Amino acid sequence: MNQTPHVALLPSPGMGHLIPFIELAKQLVLHHHFSVTILIPSAAPPTQAQKTVLQTLPKTIHHIFLPPVHLPNDNLDAAFQIFLTATLSLPSLRHTLASLSTTTRLVSLIVDPFSIDAIDVAKEFGVSPYLFFPSPVMALLFCLHLPKLDETYTGDYKDLPEPLQLPGCVPVQGRDLPDLLEDRSSNSYKVFLGSFKRFGLAEGIIVNSFVDMEEGAIKALLVEEPGRPAVYPVGPLIRTVMLTEGLKVALCPKSHELGLVGREEIAEVVKSLMEGEEGKKVRQRMEGLKDAAAKVLSEEGSSTKSLSDLAFKWKNQSNI
Repeated sequence: MNQTPHVALLPSPGMGHLIPFIELAKQLVLHHHFSVTILIPSAAPPTQAQKTVLQTLPKTIHHIFLPPVHLPNDNLDAAFQIFLTATLSLPSLRHTLASLSTTTRLVSLIVDPFSIDAIDVAKEFGVSPYLFFPSPVMALLFCLHLPKLDETYTGDYKDLPEPLQLPGCVPVQGRDLPDLLEDRSSNSYKVFLGSFKRFGLAEGIIVNSFVDMEEGAIKALLVEEPGRPAVYPVGPLIRTVMLTEGLKVALCPKSHELGLVGREEIAEVVKSLMEGEEGKKVRQRMEGLKDAAAKVLSEEGSSTKSLSDLAFKWKNQSNI
C-alpha cells in the first residue's frame, strides 16, 4: 500500500460544485504532498466540460465518475435533484471507498452540504469526514443558524419586514437569500434544513473566506459552541451581499415593486461605476481586495496555514 496520505473528495453534481473541489485538490497536492481522488456523482454520463477540465489536472489528482443514478420523472427543482442524486449515489460511494481503503492510505473524505449523508459512509470505513463549504463564511454562519431561525420565524423569509442579523455579519434581507430557501414548504428547503442540522457530524468544516475582509464573521464562527466542528477558513469566494454590503466593491441596482430591475436603473449603475465618485471608490477597494487575496493565499497566509493544520493532522493519523 502506498503510504502517501490520500484524500477523497465528493462534490455534488455539476461543474459549479466540481470547480471549487478541484481547486482544493490542487492545494492539497501541490502544497501539502497528498494524493487525491475526486468522486463525481451524476444522473447522466460525464459532460465534455467535465472531461476537459479533469484531463488537465496533475497526475496525483485522480477522478472517478460514479455510476449515473436514475432520477424519478417527477418535476423536481434543481436543488432537490442534486440532493437526490447525491443520496442515490451512496451505495456506489461505499463500494469505491472500500476499494480506495485497500489500495491507499485513505485519511479523509471531504463532502459538500448536498452530500452530507456521505459522512455516515466515511465513518463505516474509519475515515475522517470533513465538510467543504465553498461559499463565504457569512453563508456558513447562516446555515449553522438556520435550524434556530426556522424555529423562531413563521412564514417565508422573503416576507420579513426587518433584515436577518447574524453575529459578525452585515444585515441580510430575507428576499436576498438563495431561491431554495425562500419557499419553506418546498422539498428543497426541508432537505437543506435537515442537511444543516447534520453539519455537527463532520470532524471539521473547510470554508472559503477572505479572512482579513470577513474578520467579524470569522470571529463569530470561531467561537466554540457545543457540537460545532472545528472550522478551517481557506481561499476567497464571495457573493452579492458580501460584495455590496460587506466588502463594498460592487454596486447593486435597485429593483422596483415587482422585483425587476429597469433599464434606466442598470444604465445609472453602470455610469456610476465608470464615471462617478462611487465607481472610483469601488476601484480603490478592489485594489485592496486583490492585495488581501494574495496575502491570504501566500505561503504565510491564513488560507495556507489552515490547510497546513489539516495536513499535519491527517499525516499523523494512524495508517488506515
